[in-house]
Amino acid sequence: RPGDFLTWRISSTSPERLAPYYVATVPILPPVTVSNLPHEFVMRDQGRLTFELINNTGTPLDLKVITREEGGALKPIKPVEIHLEGEASYPVELPLESAGPLGKDVRTQLDLTVQSGQNQVSLRVPLIILGQDSSLLRQSDVTVTVDSCYLGYSEKPLNDGVTETAGIDWAEAAWASDEGSVPHWAQFDFAHPAQLREVTLHWAYDDGKYWSSRKVAVQIRRPEASDWETVATIETDKETPQSTVRFAPVRVKGLRIFQDAGNGPARRRGILWLREVEAR
Repeated sequence: RPGDFLTWRISSTSPERLAPYYVATVPILPPVTVSNLPHEFVMRDQGRLTFELINNTGTPLDLKVITREEGGALKPIKPVEIHLEGEASYPVELPLESAGPLGKDVRTQLDLTVQSGQNQVSLRVPLIILGQDSSLLRQSDVTVTVDSCYLGYSEKPLNDGVTETAGIDWAEAAWASDEGSVPHWAQFDFAHPAQLREVTLHWAYDDGKYWSSRKVAVQIRRPEASDWETVATIETDKETPQSTVRFAPVRVKGLRIFQDAGNGPARRRGILWLREVEAR
C-alpha cells in the first residue's frame, strides 16, 4: 500500500564478500504526490496557492484538483482538471479570493483533494485571511530580500507578524544587517499590486535598548515603474520602540526601507536593526 516500504534481501554467493547479504528498502509511492505545499497560507483580499503535482507512474493520468473552504471566508473555488504525462510534474496555481472585507483576522483551513480515477490524495492547509487592519506584508506571496544579514540573523522575522518579542530567541526576534559604512535595506515585493497608506517600523530591542535608526527612507515601486520612489522619511533623535509614517494612498508592487551609510542607531551607525515591518 502507498506509504508502506518494500524491502529486499540480496544475498551474495561470493566468498570474497564480507557481508552475507545486503538489505535495500524503498518507499511505495501513490500514483500522485503533492509537493511544495505550504504549511500555512496567509492572504487578504486575494492570493495564489502554489504547489506541484508529481505522476509517479509510467502512464499519463487525468487529474482533478478540488479545493474547499467550509467556513465561507472564501469565494467558491472552481475544480481544476490536469492531464499529466507519466513520470512528469506539473506546477499548480490556485487563485483564491476572500468572500468580503474582514474586520479581523480569520483562521480557517483549505481541504485539497487530488483525484485520479479511483485513487485520491487528500491534504489540509491552515489558512489565515487577514483583516483590513492587518499588515499586508504578512501575506505568503510577499517576497522579502535584504542587502545583508548579521551573523546568525535572517530576514524571516521582518514579516512574521510578531511584534512582542520578549522571551523569543534573538535570532528569531529581529533582523539585523551587516555592520559597516554602506547603505542597508529591506525590500518587500508583492505578487500582485497592493494599495498602501501607512508603514510602521518596529525597532529591534536588545541589551535593554531599542535600536532605532537616526534616518531611513520609506520607498515604493509603482506597478508601471522600475525605479524606487521615496514617499516618506523617518528620523529619530532618541530611542523609540516604533515609528509610523502615513502618506497619500498609493498602489505599489514593492516596498523598501532604505538607510544611507552611517544613518543607523546613534551607538551603532553602521547597522539597520528591525523586529518587524508593517504596511497597511
